[in-house]
Amino acid sequence: MNFLKELYIILSVGIWLIFGLSAFYPIIPDYVVNIKDFGAKENEKTDAITLAIEHVSKTGGGKVIVPKGEWLTGQIHLKSNIELHLENGAKVSFSKNPEDFLPVVFTMYEGMRCYNYSPLIYANEIENVAVTGSGVFDGNGHVVSGLYYHNT
Repeated sequence: MNFLKELYIILSVGIWLIFGLSAFYPIIPDYVVNIKDFGAKENEKTDAITLAIEHVSKTGGGKVIVPKGEWLTGQIHLKSNIELHLENGAKVSFSKNPEDFLPVVFTMYEGMRCYNYSPLIYANEIENVAVTGSGVFDGNGHVVSGLYYHNT
C-alpha cells in the first residue's frame, strides 16, 4: 500500500513539472468585480451575473463576486478564465420561468446531444473556470420537476 501512495506522489509531482500548476486548478487573473456593480438588487430578478461575466471575460478574465444575500437570476453562462465566487451567506436562486432559459443551447439530455433549454449553469468549449465559495445555488427543482411531470 505504501508503494501505491509513493507512486501517486511521484506521478503527481511529475505531472506538475511537465504541465505546470494549471494541471491541478485554473489560474484566474486578479481582476475582481462584484455583481452589485452591475445593478444587482437582492430578491429581484437580475441579469447582473451575466453582465459581470461578460465584462470580466472581455477584460481577459477574473473573479465575479456574488455577495451575501439572495439573488434571483436566469441562466448563467460561464466564459473562459472566470471564477464565479459565492461568498458565505450568498444564495443564487434560479428563475421558475422556462423562458429565462432560452435561447436553446447545445447540451446533453438523457445521454443524447441536442439543442435544448440552457442548463442553470452552462459552459461549452471554455477553459480555466472555477465556481468557488460557500454560498448556495437553489435550482428550484421542486417547481421545475413539477412543471415537467404535470405536463407529460
